[in-house]
Amino acid sequence: DVVGRITDSLSLSLNVAQQETVTSNTGPVAIPLAFEIEEIINQNFSGLDYGPWAIRDSPFQVEAGTLGTRYAAVMREMRLQAALDNTVSQEQREWRINMTARYDFLEGALKGFQVGGSLRYQDEIAGGYPNLLDEFGNVVPDVANPWLGPDALDGDMFIRYRRPLTDKIDWTIQFNARNLYRKSGSKDIPIGIDPDGTVNLVRIPVEQQFFLTNTFSF
Repeated sequence: DVVGRITDSLSLSLNVAQQETVTSNTGPVAIPLAFEIEEIINQNFSGLDYGPWAIRDSPFQVEAGTLGTRYAAVMREMRLQAALDNTVSQEQREWRINMTARYDFLEGALKGFQVGGSLRYQDEIAGGYPNLLDEFGNVVPDVANPWLGPDALDGDMFIRYRRPLTDKIDWTIQFNARNLYRKSGSKDIPIGIDPDGTVNLVRIPVEQQFFLTNTFSF
């Protein structure tokens, strides 16, 4: 954090934060068990006209909706979590930067006014992972090359005026515009991405808000 008054009228503050998360020992029982079950399935049912890939999980499902395909989806998540172990999480925004500035008018026709603004920045975040084949021919997530969602930059501003009404009462009127600037605008923000790069989950962008407040101090 850095906070300072550049001049008698201008104040600035800057906050820069770096975050890193490393996961380890994920699913110490569940992941090995899932791989063991997969090996049993492959050894006993692979290439046969019956078994998990021939049994639909519902009479209303299409041919692709079999028990085998369902389990394959489970295994993809298991492989993803196993591959992410002992690596820095890319599903967390590493850098966040906040900056605020305020200018006080101390003399002249605008004496009593204050204007200011702030910017909030967050860097890119992993929304999903493409697939690749490992040395055994298994489909595994490519955790080294994730699909990245966009970074974010939002900005606010305010205008404030303060003056004494009497010896004991001060009046302040303030206008705030929150998220006046949005890098993404009104577009939905992708936060979930399929292996083929298709967005499967979005976040509604922050809304713009405007406030006008009056305060009386005694």
